[in-house]
Amino acid sequence: MPADYVWSNGRLPYSQSGQWGYLRVLPSTDQRILPLSGSATSHKQASLEDDLSEARIIPVVAK
Repeated sequence: MPADYVWSNGRLPYSQSGQWGYLRVLPSTDQRILPLSGSATSHKQASLEDDLSEARIIPVVAK
């Protein structure tokens, strides 16, 4: 889902020392970041499970 997410190390000393950041997920139609010329154009995408009553996002690496 396109959005800005905050990630961090949950242990306070590590968060205080800088182990945190932002992760921006862009829509698939966004053209602001494009692959370098000559690189492969294929991509993987996370998907939702069929049962939307308990919707979970399944990361591509878990497939």
